[in-house]
Amino acid sequence: MNCFRATILSIVIFSLQSAFSQESTKENEVGIKKSMTKVWTAYILRQKKTGQIIQVLEFKSLQFPIALIPKDGGLVPMVEIKGTLREQGWKLEVDHETMILDFEGSREFAIPLYITGRLNILKMKAISQKNEIIEENLFIFAPQSEEFVKASPWNAVMVSLGIAGLGYYQSDYGVYKALVSLLSLRYAPLEGENPLFWAAQVDMTMQTFTSTPVKRGPQLIEGSLSATYRLESSYDPRLSEQILVGGKYLTMISNDSPFGFSNLMSPELGWRLRWKEDNANYFGGEIKFTALGSDLVKNRGLGAGWTWNRALKNNHNFELGINYSGFIYQANKNIEVRSDLLSIKLGYSL
Repeated sequence: MNCFRATILSIVIFSLQSAFSQESTKENEVGIKKSMTKVWTAYILRQKKTGQIIQVLEFKSLQFPIALIPKDGGLVPMVEIKGTLREQGWKLEVDHETMILDFEGSREFAIPLYITGRLNILKMKAISQKNEIIEENLFIFAPQSEEFVKASPWNAVMVSLGIAGLGYYQSDYGVYKALVSLLSLRYAPLEGENPLFWAAQVDMTMQTFTSTPVKRGPQLIEGSLSATYRLESSYDPRLSEQILVGGKYLTMISNDSPFGFSNLMSPELGWRLRWKEDNANYFGGEIKFTALGSDLVKNRGLGAGWTWNRALKNNHNFELGINYSGFIYQANKNIEVRSDLLSIKLGYSL
């Protein structure tokens, strides 16, 4: 058991060392230099409903070239959005802070915008001299964003630590309850042009704080691998859905406890909904269903979760997650196993 824990710890340490090593930095710099020979384009997407757009706002083009400019010791992608107001007597604000045009000033403008992902949101407000206010969320779509995201390749790996309540039932033993710590490793690549990608996750209970009726600490391990397909919403570009099809692995290391199970493998189907609040920040929820046998009444699993993600200035991500995972399994005609795990965890991308 100590060997198993040491292996997991070694994997995490190796990932951290790789992400921040000098070699990784050099590889990123080479990748940036190679990408400078490519031509990228960003596109403006506007709402279809009349009441959701600023009618007097007009753009010289709905697509703009993306350039790499120096920032914070590196190169970051930026686009300059050019346009004009068709009528005098309007004032334009961007992101509630920057005054682009005044009532009597020039009606032409140029807005610099750093590209932080596939979908970037610019909040604009037009104010007339009669104090008429019209607001619009301008969506800047950059389909090649995965190629120029300034981040470590390990940024797709999220390491989370949390606390969880474990409830376990086995018909030939009874009920076991515990409060435990939880380690989670998740791989989910940055959103790119390709809507199909692979994702993987491993969750493992670690230290047992309290337990009843026995004082031992069995460890529950859940692993999943899924092919994920992203569906863009026709209603709002900030909304996206993901369909997950894959498999799940479940096992429990008893640690001398008088109960447990091992090596359950099954197909898994899931659905995820994500709402992007603004550039690189989102929250979302998901639900997963697992078939542990042909009789789904006696052999099934259910998972659900809610995630709140924030992009940090150092190009890493912070995440808060609340998750539930439970299953029921008929081991044989005499033994039924049930498990419920409810957790809250904090994560940081490598």
